Amino acid sequence: MLNRLKDVRIYQRVAESLDPEELISYEEYLSLVDAILRCEHHWPPARRIEIRKTFSQKRRIVYNYPTSEMFVLRVLNYYLFRRFKRLISPAYFPSQGRSPSQCLDYLLERLERYSRVNECPTSDLYGLHMDISDYFNSIDPDRLFERLPEELQADEAFRELYKQTIQSNICLLYDGTVAKRRGGMAGFPIAAFFAAIYLSEMDEHIVKLGIPYARYSDDILFFNSDENSLTALNAYLEQFLKDSGLVVNQPKTVKINPGEPWTFIGFEVHNSTVDIAPHAEEKIKRRIGRWARRLRKRVEQGYGRPLRRSSPEKAAAALIRRINRALFKPIKDKYCWARWAFPTINTTKRLEALDVYIQEKIRYVYTGRYSRANYRILPYERLAAMGYKSLMKLYHLYQYRPDDYQAFLDGFAAESPVISPIAQ
Repeated sequence: MLNRLKDVRIYQRVAESLDPEELISYEEYLSLVDAILRCEHHWPPARRIEIRKTFSQKRRIVYNYPTSEMFVLRVLNYYLFRRFKRLISPAYFPSQGRSPSQCLDYLLERLERYSRVNECPTSDLYGLHMDISDYFNSIDPDRLFERLPEELQADEAFRELYKQTIQSNICLLYDGTVAKRRGGMAGFPIAAFFAAIYLSEMDEHIVKLGIPYARYSDDILFFNSDENSLTALNAYLEQFLKDSGLVVNQPKTVKINPGEPWTFIGFEVHNSTVDIAPHAEEKIKRRIGRWARRLRKRVEQGYGRPLRRSSPEKAAAALIRRINRALFKPIKDKYCWARWAFPTINTTKRLEALDVYIQEKIRYVYTGRYSRANYRILPYERLAAMGYKSLMKLYHLYQYRPDDYQAFLDGFAAESPVISPIAQ
């Protein structure tokens, strides 16, 4: 079955979506695929990497391989999503290139349809938002293999690939030492397909009930007009996840009563209004607050050996650069915070609050205090001259002058790579 990977058209489609440093030549690719098909390729231990989440001190554990192996796995992931499209629920995201905005649109459309059919306003529905703890790295490799399509299980080349990668329980740390690992390996290109298949039976069961439902990897949300039915479905989900070796993150599992706002994949929805979720806003503020405190210390105490004090202008400009890169700098998949948020929200309430907060922190770094005099000492015009970009102005640019907005993001994409990738 994996002979289809040798098709040059599949190679080209994947290559078009990647940066040059992630590519290998078709000849090298073909040679590696042939070795995999003959079960002669020896897969090295995966390398374990810790990535700090954007606007958070938490770290995400991901795994990767050398460039050539990673490219083959990207092609395999692309092929499997299309070969077994029928097995993946339309309520599952992310798959087939669908964005968070499309995920939320799908869910809102299902809510409206359910409301019309059952003659029940969406404001009268009960809901449940459930989160799975460390989903990718908690997937049981043996259970996962049993849930894969029979066609894959019977393929000798795939079985060998699966044995040397997913079922291997060792990895390399950053210093080259060998360590044990578990689960479905987050960051592994084909992990996206595995994450979809592992709970596809659960997805299909809920979709057949005809209720509004969506799953974004480990994030689950569904609604029902009857509270008792909601409770029964919650029990089914918890048991299915338990049987799958997964654990529900109880602090993040929230019941939604009629008329209450609800959050999903970083957005808050209240009736027809969609905004950035409160916890997403707070994460951004906390991170920017930490940056501001560190940069102000450089002004007051200095840094490095010997101690060197930074000027207020340089420290404020450094904070602006960090904020701009975190919010607007696209990374490998050409995605950034602004591209995630702007297409989805339809109100500027929290964008306004973030603008006020960001300007306050920049002025604090410059003056060392919070005072009304800061507005006179460092007016908006000087902030803009130092590189500050208003979220409100960029959002309106996105809405009314999309070409100029795209040109702005492309300007950031042309800069040097960012060390810490964006992760929503």
